[in-house]
Amino acid sequence: MSKSDLRVRPAFHRQDERIRAHFLLCMAALCVMRVFETLLRPVDITPGDGIHTLEHTKSGLVDLRGTTYAIPPEYSSEMTAISDALATWLATSSPLLVT
Repeated sequence: MSKSDLRVRPAFHRQDERIRAHFLLCMAALCVMRVFETLLRPVDITPGDGIHTLEHTKSGLVDLRGTTYAIPPEYSSEMTAISDALATWLATSSPLLVT
């Protein structure tokens, strides 16, 4: 994983509270990316490629005469691999506990 995967850029804060908040957000983003990287490793997809795939998977809702219709996304093979890997991870991982 590289800085470009996180899209890191310089940030300039002067107040301690803002510095701590920025640091917390960066660490949270790093944790999410590490989980994503671990999740994608078995299907041989890099985090950058995974993000690109997720960004380009679109779906929509169409309202026609008061009835809403869902337009499901057309999954690429990469999106299917990501979805399957996520389902496997969720099925085998213990839930996160928030207290």
